[in-house]
Amino acid sequence: VICAPILDMVKPMYSFVKQELEQIWNEESAIRSSREWLFYTDKVFNSKSRALWMSLFSCIENAVNEFNSGLGRSNHPKHIEFQETVPEGLLARRVMFPAVYVSAQLDKDDQSIRFTVERRVDQETPPTIENGRLRLVVLEDRELHFYKGERPLPQIEDAAQIILKPLFF
Repeated sequence: VICAPILDMVKPMYSFVKQELEQIWNEESAIRSSREWLFYTDKVFNSKSRALWMSLFSCIENAVNEFNSGLGRSNHPKHIEFQETVPEGLLARRVMFPAVYVSAQLDKDDQSIRFTVERRVDQETPPTIENGRLRLVVLEDRELHFYKGERPLPQIEDAAQIILKPLFF
């Protein structure tokens, strides 16, 4: 008769221990999955980031060429000069005042495109400098996608527009 109450106490305790152990296993599994996902995303980034950068570079170059063609003459005050600066970088600039310089580069450590906009009203006034960043994120489709903050950019042209917009105004 004394054993029955003890067995009744053990069953709930065993259930509690089992729940605690399951929670620990689930947490460890989630951590393991998270590490595996991070390793996988690094692998995807390393294999696809250069091609994505080259696509963005081409998109920006085409937009600059189209803009310059639309101006009608190469000495137009809003004419934009464009060049590759490092293997994964670019510089686009409008040199007539108000001058605007935009540089962008693939940052492999940060997994992003970093860009800087420098504006000069005239030679005497110090330039204003703004820094920007487009994150490159691997999603469930196993592809790299551009993000501006938390906002996804559905097309590569959207990323190009964010980088180039200061030059067109």
